[in-house]
Amino acid sequence: LLLQTFALGLAVLPLFKLSKKVLDQNWALIISVIYLLYPALAYTNLYEYHPTALATFFLSFTFFYYIEANFRKFLFFSILALFCQENIPLAIAMFGVMAILEKRNWRWVFIPIVLGGLYFILSVKLISYLNNNTVQFINIYSRWGNAPAEIIKNILFRPDLLVKSVLVPPALKYLLGL
Repeated sequence: LLLQTFALGLAVLPLFKLSKKVLDQNWALIISVIYLLYPALAYTNLYEYHPTALATFFLSFTFFYYIEANFRKFLFFSILALFCQENIPLAIAMFGVMAILEKRNWRWVFIPIVLGGLYFILSVKLISYLNNNTVQFINIYSRWGNAPAEIIKNILFRPDLLVKSVLVPPALKYLLGL
């Protein structure tokens, strides 16, 4: 828990540096304080250890080095972030998509997309293999389909299903709480 607290706190460093670079020192300080006082951050740290908390630390540095265009450090923190949770590779892959939009060179596009995509597929396959049907992860998404391909297809081509799942009282209460 001490490591988790330390990691969540240190994640403010790249946030401060980026804010200072884009805005100024006063705004950087305000944004940093807002981050540290953010209720969801405190709640993450409140109860039990969460590997995703370390991902916050690694992803904040990944984003910082993406903006700074330091590919080696970007890749280093991307790889560390991958080890935190099985859904983090999707965030890493999105850096490649962002690089496409920003017209960066091929390594900024190709490596995050391939690294994130492959790591995601491998981790999901490994988790499914080791899971031995004790937890049915697919049931979380059952309102959109019964298989991964069907779920993705319905989210992309049946936005009505997505809207229906968001416009229910528990989801609305959660969104308003945010």
